[in-house]
Amino acid sequence: MVTASLGSTLGWYNVLIYGLFAPVLMQLFVPFASTSESTGYMITLLSATTLVRPLGALLLGLMADRAGRRPALALSFGLMSLGTTLIVIMPTYDQIGMAAPIGIAVGLILHSFAQGGQVGCGIAYTAELTRTHRGLFTSWQITGQGVTALLAGVLGWFLSFALPEEAMQETGWRITVGFGILLALVAWYLHDQCEETPAFRGQEPPTQPFVDLFARHGMRMLLGCGVTLVSTAGAYVAMMLPIMARMDLALPVSHTFFSALVTGIATLVTGPCMGALSDRVGRVPVMMVSAAAVAVLIYPMHLFLMQAGTAGSLLLVQFLFSFLLACYLGALGAFLAELFPTPVRALGISLAYALTAAVFGILAPYLVETLNQSALPYPLGFYLAVCAVCSIVAMLSARRRFDMR
Repeated sequence: MVTASLGSTLGWYNVLIYGLFAPVLMQLFVPFASTSESTGYMITLLSATTLVRPLGALLLGLMADRAGRRPALALSFGLMSLGTTLIVIMPTYDQIGMAAPIGIAVGLILHSFAQGGQVGCGIAYTAELTRTHRGLFTSWQITGQGVTALLAGVLGWFLSFALPEEAMQETGWRITVGFGILLALVAWYLHDQCEETPAFRGQEPPTQPFVDLFARHGMRMLLGCGVTLVSTAGAYVAMMLPIMARMDLALPVSHTFFSALVTGIATLVTGPCMGALSDRVGRVPVMMVSAAAVAVLIYPMHLFLMQAGTAGSLLLVQFLFSFLLACYLGALGAFLAELFPTPVRALGISLAYALTAAVFGILAPYLVETLNQSALPYPLGFYLAVCAVCSIVAMLSARRRFDMR
């Protein structure tokens, strides 16, 4: 369980770090563009790397369902650490020219490929360790995201005070990103102590899990994508908040790191609590209330942040948003594990996450920009509210068709 959660921590740690350090990375790797152009480049790059997630989900998910959860998790750890290492050692644009932003893109692509498969493999692994506490166990995948924000916030906040601005731009960000390599080494060590799940060992591995998934379980696949939609959109909003704080509200970098720290604490506490609650009352009630709260409250929270524009408002909004999202995510892993049968579980969960992230990760910046051009104020909140409603509809359909509780 700890091993799979560390994989989630490693995956989301780097995503959050890239969001927090986006302004620094722009100056170092895209200095030839204006501020708005380089911001757009980094956001588009982060979104575009999600295109490779379905490929990672497909290949690693197939591997997990045919060869076992353990080897697939091991490969995902290795690829994520390789992508992180490439980014840490990459020279800047001033040193090697256009090879610098291309190298950063390659590192992000490797990382996204691995993350595409790690999510489903990790959830399948933890879910199959137990039946009575699935909500609590799989919620540690979400808690990994809380640990991510906590680690990134503590390390970045400390370095922002310990190092002057110049040193932070030259080496501070590399130290923070490089911490992900240490997480990978710990995950590798713990992985060697783990065994394959009883559910996988007790079955005959499927010969064609991809065909089985879409031929026999196509509706489950569609509804799985729908249920994960609000979590994907929520991750995009979480990535955008620190960027907005730096670029639009002109808040110091130390404030964005501190808000990430508070976000981590909220997620770390809330995720397991909601997972355990879902073991008692069911996944659907917990997720339904959480998604409805996101749909209703995200727009007022975004409005409050943009009008107040203070460090305190950023802290409050990130805390509330992280709490609501963690309530949903705490039960989501168990819901998806129970939606897909064992022979296609890892592949189904991986593709549900990756396809949704790819489609809406690519479209999100352009949808928000399109809404920006309209008369609609604060389009980011509107975008997430619509996604939350879609997830509620998918959840209700899954409960009716497959007796999900």
